[in-house]
Amino acid sequence: MKKLIVLPAVLLLLACQDHNPVQPEPEIAPELVMAQARAGPANVAKMVPFKGKGTWQMNPALTGPTPEGRFVYVVALEGTATHLGRLQWDWTGLYDFLGVGDDGIPITVYLSHDGRFTAANGDELHDEGCVVEHGTVHEYYVPLGTGFSLTRVKLVGGTGRFENAEGWYDLWVTTTSYFPLPEGTWEFEGWISTVGSTRGGR
Repeated sequence: MKKLIVLPAVLLLLACQDHNPVQPEPEIAPELVMAQARAGPANVAKMVPFKGKGTWQMNPALTGPTPEGRFVYVVALEGTATHLGRLQWDWTGLYDFLGVGDDGIPITVYLSHDGRFTAANGDELHDEGCVVEHGTVHEYYVPLGTGFSLTRVKLVGGTGRFENAEGWYDLWVTTTSYFPLPEGTWEFEGWISTVGSTRGGR
């Protein structure tokens, strides 16, 4: 099992979940192909594996409570991924703010996020996740140790060769240090379409 982890200084309070979740395997790519096929042969896109890993660090200047009583985390990530090469990844997450623990670390619960991958050549790939979609809670697992995972995070287009990209990934995040700034590592696996590509996924 991969090492779970996640976003900066976050404690997910999900007592009703299984504390030993089995990580999902990326086996639904055929379903995505079927969905695209229904739109017509010209719109069928091949789904290819999408994997990446790297490090993250919280941006303290943009992170903190909101006037509505929630909490925003802004995180800068970097690393490498298939179809992107070396990348920068900006993540803005919205959380329910439950208070501050005895250790001074905010106690928060993940609600949603928007992300933007920037490839080495400047092309962008966008992603978005949320806890509740169509009334179903499905995009997170219980934290284990110093991390957590998000599942079925959507890829929702971008720029350049990713303009019409779609797919999803499962994310595992680890926190390696809280001071002086929260930071750690990340890894994801999923599937991405070759829409807008002429080089088999690139």
